[in-house]
Amino acid sequence: MTMSEVMQHGGGVTGSNLEPKLKVRKRNDFRLAMRAQHAAEVCGCCGRDLGPDEPVYIAVAHAGYGAFGSYARHHAPSCEQCAPQWMVERGRAVAAPAPTCGVCGRVVVYQPTGRDYYRQHVFCCERCRWAYYNRRRSAADAWTREKVCEACAEPFTAKRRHAKFCSPGCKQVAYRTRKKRGAA
Repeated sequence: MTMSEVMQHGGGVTGSNLEPKLKVRKRNDFRLAMRAQHAAEVCGCCGRDLGPDEPVYIAVAHAGYGAFGSYARHHAPSCEQCAPQWMVERGRAVAAPAPTCGVCGRVVVYQPTGRDYYRQHVFCCERCRWAYYNRRRSAADAWTREKVCEACAEPFTAKRRHAKFCSPGCKQVAYRTRKKRGAA
């Protein structure tokens, strides 16, 4: 049964009248797109390995009906062979250079829509987005980790926000003094 016949009979991609091979192919396409979206190491369409200096084209890699009948399009990093032609030409344009990823510096070509025109940061994958915002958050929280040790009164940078001592030795000294005060 072809895909057009399935749609004429009212069945979706998850319908039971779909050929098993087509079901597996759709599922594998979805998994490949999600893997590429997480870390831009493979093309979300063909599965080819992407080099670290190779430009990434964010395009629709998988579209179809989900498990509950809702239609979804998944954008994932694609290689130059799988990207639409207009996107490849835009990436090669000299007048308007494509933006680069905020973490790895890879060229990212995408179709800006809606709020994307005001986008400040562009990322090639979820891993780079997480790394950027984790780094930014830890830099903003660095001032809360500047402490003075309660045992030796030396300044130190704490690994956790609630640390009170600069070393396990100072922690032990403070424990022993508390223990002596409690016993006396």
